[in-house]
Amino acid sequence: MFFLAAGVCAIVRVPDHILFTIWTAVAVIFVLSALLTLSGIIFAQLYREMEAISIFVLQAGLSIFLLTMVL
Repeated sequence: MFFLAAGVCAIVRVPDHILFTIWTAVAVIFVLSALLTLSGIIFAQLYREMEAISIFVLQAGLSIFLLTMVL
């Protein structure tokens, strides 16, 4: 539901402070998700599976993109 609100805010004009708060929250969610995926790769020894690594790379890339957009 939160990502739907972020998508609507990308289309509809909203005040800058609200947009900044939403994109910051989305960036934090993606960073936490990437860290959780990385810990799963390390602790469950999923580093042999390319699917887990590709998911982590996508999450990390999107996290970096969102963080550079916010900061």
